[in-house]
Amino acid sequence: MGILLFAVTSCSASSASSEGAVSCDPTATPTTGDLPDDVNAVLVDKCQGCHSGPPQHHAPFPLVSFEDTQEQFGLTSKRKWQRMSEVIAPDGLPHMPYGTAPPLTSDEMTTLQSWFGKCAMPVPEGMGHDLLDDGGVEQVR
Repeated sequence: MGILLFAVTSCSASSASSEGAVSCDPTATPTTGDLPDDVNAVLVDKCQGCHSGPPQHHAPFPLVSFEDTQEQFGLTSKRKWQRMSEVIAPDGLPHMPYGTAPPLTSDEMTTLQSWFGKCAMPVPEGMGHDLLDDGGVEQVR
């Protein structure tokens, strides 16, 4: 309950920019935690074929942990989850999933957009999905 309340007070969907991206205070969003189960399921099914650890097929970074989504995107002030929200949009470039990969279903799109709309908040450590430090084997706790 505290995490949801925190998400509501630190970010709101009405803070979306003209590009449609959610604007959040990076100092108010935790940088550690676990991926929510539903978000992890979408990333595994549609993103981690390339954005794995290590990345494959010229993907520039992994998306296998909550911490991956919170890292700075390149030289911008955006976090990677904010860039994710842009490239899954119908007019996002480069559009993801890339090439001939199956597109996100409407349920998967809703799952990710809902998470982005809450500033990509984690669930507490041990309550979702994360990777072990010893070899990258996913562990559900």
